[in-house]
Amino acid sequence: MDFQTILMNKYYKKFLIISLLVTDLALIAWLIGPFDNKIISENKPVARATSTVASNHESLSATTSVTVKPPVVVPATFANIKPLAQSVLVYDLSADNILYAKKEEVTRPIASLSKLMTAYAATIMLPADALITISADEAQMESSAGLVADEQWKLKDLISFTLISSSNGGASALARAASELTGRNFIDEMNGLAKELGLNNTLFRNPTGLDFDEQLSGSYSTALDLAKLYNHLLTNAPAVLAGTAKSSLSFFTENNDRHVATNTNWLLAKIPNVISSKTGTTDLAGGNLAFIFQPVPGHQVAVVILGSTAQGRFADAEKLITATISHFK
Repeated sequence: MDFQTILMNKYYKKFLIISLLVTDLALIAWLIGPFDNKIISENKPVARATSTVASNHESLSATTSVTVKPPVVVPATFANIKPLAQSVLVYDLSADNILYAKKEEVTRPIASLSKLMTAYAATIMLPADALITISADEAQMESSAGLVADEQWKLKDLISFTLISSSNGGASALARAASELTGRNFIDEMNGLAKELGLNNTLFRNPTGLDFDEQLSGSYSTALDLAKLYNHLLTNAPAVLAGTAKSSLSFFTENNDRHVATNTNWLLAKIPNVISSKTGTTDLAGGNLAFIFQPVPGHQVAVVILGSTAQGRFADAEKLITATISHFK
């Protein structure tokens, strides 16, 4: 074999080797290429799905913040209680524990229970030594409880008289005197205090709680809000509640006129260790009743009854009192 032939064979072999290498590389590139594309094409939809789920989760978290309340465990003594009232709450203030509840967060007309806030607002807006003169209009109001025009009352006496007898004239006089002295709207002050106390479902439209007409009540609240208000008064302004546990109480005005306030809660004598009591009745509200009593030492219990009847509220109260006392035995 001549030199030229040998040389050609040598280059031919190199050519074959290079060709084979190029072919192999091309084959590898062809195999890898689709594989990479396959990974990308599969990952993109997954990434979009993950992004969509995250977006939906964030949106859900932002718009559906729900506070789940622990269920109220009803003591056995309340198991068979079926009150006539639309809303009921039995709340152990000392232990911060609900013993019994029925639609306690439903807003309802509260009638004269609003006078608890009327009295509280008056103590804040008026000086303790304030003297309040009863106007002719206030003396002539429905259920004024015997107030006389032009007589003067000490603030603390008029508050107790108003709450015990549920005097609409007394509540109106407190509101007017506070507004005249401070220049501030009394109803705004009442609602401002409700907001400060966290009574988020409470609204006052007048100081008496009387209905405006067949559809609009003078005040609205819930059994839970009223229990909170009662608790605040008991803790921070007990003087407001002074006398409300009495079946009757005598007062003398600055004119030396004597008035006897008779408690509108005729069940008072049957409530053991009663601390305070307030009634309320209008056409829209029905029969309402709220009171605090001490069934056993160390436990002050608030009972709020809304939307019953004039007589049914007391029947409801008797059942709830009995169940509460049995619970602590």
